[in-house]
Amino acid sequence: MPYAGDRKERRQIKQINGVATIPVSSDHRNGDWIATDIYQGEFAQDTNTGAVHTRAGAETVSCGVFPNQVAVLKARVYQSGTGAPTIIPYYNPFGYTLGSLYDGVGIYTLTGFANEEFANTLHHYEMYWSPNYMSNGSLDITPATDTTIEIRSFNSAGALANDIIEELAAPTLAVWNVITIMRYKV
Repeated sequence: MPYAGDRKERRQIKQINGVATIPVSSDHRNGDWIATDIYQGEFAQDTNTGAVHTRAGAETVSCGVFPNQVAVLKARVYQSGTGAPTIIPYYNPFGYTLGSLYDGVGIYTLTGFANEEFANTLHHYEMYWSPNYMSNGSLDITPATDTTIEIRSFNSAGALANDIIEELAAPTLAVWNVITIMRYKV
């Protein structure tokens, strides 16, 4: 007889850009599903707002915001030579006027965030860098002050270095260097 008590289950939440949608067919393999389509009972989180949706028959139902996540910024970042990187926002709901500075070898500052954006003790921030198109190195992204972000670029030996963030020829959104800053209530 199967165990009828408590059980632990791990569930994946699909992350999408926008609200979940109902597919036009029941077979995801036939090519007519779009990226935001979800199965019955599946959860999908809108990465722009943090809202979670699920499918209930022929409609999607909002489950609220989980875990109080809001995208603060999504921007393309590229560097030509060793100067300050260029920042081109494509999701900027708070209307930041962004700039960048070259502070020294491998150290750059992103400016233009709202007054004391990163000083708010009610929020926790996570910063992501993708898809990591860099020239033999890595990046560290952290708040530097209440209104700025610092990017440090390292070569493959782990030393601060310039010219790590690549400028891609004729980039498309699929291959951009993208910084995403998410804010969570704590």
